[in-house]
Amino acid sequence: MATNSTFAPTIGPDIECAVRQMATDWANAFNRGDYQAVAALYTADAIFMPHHEVARGPIAIAKAVAQLAEIGYTDVKVEVEWVHHSGELVVSRGTYSGTISRTDGSSIPDRGRWLTAARLKGETLRFFEHAIQSEIALKEPPEPPVESDVSAEMVGSD
Repeated sequence: MATNSTFAPTIGPDIECAVRQMATDWANAFNRGDYQAVAALYTADAIFMPHHEVARGPIAIAKAVAQLAEIGYTDVKVEVEWVHHSGELVVSRGTYSGTISRTDGSSIPDRGRWLTAARLKGETLRFFEHAIQSEIALKEPPEPPVESDVSAEMVGSD
């Protein structure tokens, strides 16, 4: 896996264009299996939340992104819907789509939403928060709690 250190874009006059490029760079690096290049888009203290997990820092982020590929994510595409910036803070949101390839040869289409917060330092933009939410459930919901019979537990009450 070769890492391309040019992934954190240099900001020109159009921050929205830079965010769109970062999103494209993220998807392209993921699709070619370059998880270190994906991690290079984040600050040293970044938090990445894919679905119901949390990864902190570039090493953990590279592992979390690799795990997405291991469970079968392929052909990821992203779209930026909205970008807002104030000072060094840049917030963006959008959608993604991809395919989850299963071991039996079948595949499941996946779509979802993402939200990022990025920090602009000088001419460099990097994510420091990134959350992804799939439209499909990747985990079974927890069982509802079983209600106990309180009257059976009461002993010696007047």
